[in-house]
Amino acid sequence: MPGKQIKRKEPQVPEEAVSQAEPLPNPMLAVQRAQEMQEAIRKVLRIAVQQTNPEDWVDQGDKPYLTAAGAEKIRVLFGISFKIVPTGQSTPYLIENHPDGHYTITFEGEFTFAGQTISVIGSRSSNDPFFCKRYINGREVQLPPQEIDIKDVIMAAYSNLIMNGITRILGIRNLTWEMLRDAGLDLTKIKRVVYRQKPQQPLQQPYQQSKQPPNQTTNQSSSQPNQQLKQPPNV
Repeated sequence: MPGKQIKRKEPQVPEEAVSQAEPLPNPMLAVQRAQEMQEAIRKVLRIAVQQTNPEDWVDQGDKPYLTAAGAEKIRVLFGISFKIVPTGQSTPYLIENHPDGHYTITFEGEFTFAGQTISVIGSRSSNDPFFCKRYINGREVQLPPQEIDIKDVIMAAYSNLIMNGITRILGIRNLTWEMLRDAGLDLTKIKRVVYRQKPQQPLQQPYQQSKQPPNQTTNQSSSQPNQQLKQPPNV
């Protein structure tokens, strides 16, 4: 007697488990958003630059460098807050000693703007030409580490942190002379860092009008945005 055939039931898949193909993103919509972001960054750059003056910028290595004073003006304007991340040591910064006697000072901070928080570091080394390079009688001289004031390096690292944090969170890094000029800054009044025998710190010379921008021819906590910070803590 033939066996009774049993009909197997196909397993039921819950409706919510059924994978539905998501619609492909509209490429034109992505382009539109990118263009809007690009225009927003241009507006931020113009407003930020207009908040500064030529004394807040330096021509260092043929590139525009925003000073800490200029970055502080921009920070206050946009209401950016920041705090120094504790190092777990007796100082708010880390010191890395190198075999040649030089050292690197590093700060870490958290910057907050429009609900977004980013982590940023700022560092400077004693073997940076700004501190150790001099020209005496037309001859280049490297100063030994013991002749460099560590407080100057600490202040420079702190300034680098502020500049990095402000420009990164606003999306205005890697600035060029052309960008600053288009934003309304008078490039002829910007000073250039040059290295001389005296004084100990490099002298500054005005930005030359005949010089072409590189792209033409050819780097304690504050929860109150309006709080002016003059020096790093424990220096």
